[in-house]
Amino acid sequence: MKLLILSLLVTASLLSACKKQNSENSSLALVGRWELREIIGSQIANAQTKFSRGNGRVVEFTETEYRNLENDKLTYADTYQLATASQEIDGRFFDQVFTTSKYNFKNYFNIKGKMLTISNGTMAADGVTLIYERL
Repeated sequence: MKLLILSLLVTASLLSACKKQNSENSSLALVGRWELREIIGSQIANAQTKFSRGNGRVVEFTETEYRNLENDKLTYADTYQLATASQEIDGRFFDQVFTTSKYNFKNYFNIKGKMLTISNGTMAADGVTLIYERL
């Protein structure tokens, strides 16, 4: 019985260490500057949806804060918390979420190569998906 309890404790410790490591790796992968390339789900008629390099629409992440910049001018800043998640939004799969501190708003994201995809919800509920490229 003692061996069973000890085994369970060791397994729980290892699993929690793996989760923490994944969260830290996600945080490090997210850190940096990302420039907008595409908006999916814009509800504004004739709004621009594709953006070329040098457009000046940048999101910048540190390990605890993110900032929105337009042509190097700060438009919004907040702190965030990371967590693992498994979410499908409009046919796209997301495995991480960051929650903003000011509004407790959830943004699902994934990183593939140099591309960061962020979604705040389904288009049917006025959600938007943003695709960024690492600078």
